[in-house]
Amino acid sequence: MKSHLPGGQADAAPLLRASVKRIGASHVRVRLIGEADRSSSAHLTKAVTAALHHNRPDVIDLDLAEVRFIDAGGVGAVVEARQHCAAANCRLRLTDPQPFVRTVLRLTEQWDVG
Repeated sequence: MKSHLPGGQADAAPLLRASVKRIGASHVRVRLIGEADRSSSAHLTKAVTAALHHNRPDVIDLDLAEVRFIDAGGVGAVVEARQHCAAANCRLRLTDPQPFVRTVLRLTEQWDVG
C-alpha cells in the first residue's frame, strides 16, 4: 500500500530493495538493488539484522552488484550492519560493488574490512 503525501502525491518507490537467501548452513547472502543513501539506509540495516535474526549465520555476504549509488548514509548503514554482525559473532563481507561504490567504500575505509 502506498502512503500519500499532502496534495494527493504518492510516495516514490523505495530506492533500495533487499532480498535474503541462505546459501549454506551458516552462510547468507543479502542482495541489494538500487541506491544506498540517507533515505534508504535503514532498509539496508534492517535487511542485515533480519538475516542475522532468522538465519543465525557465521557469514553474511552483502551483495552490492546492483547498488548504483552510495553516500554517507549508506556507508553509515554498512558500519551499523558490521556492528550488528560483530555482536552476533558473524562476519559481514561486501561483495561485487560497482566501481563508484567500491571507490566510496575504499575512501571511507569500509572496503576489505572484517
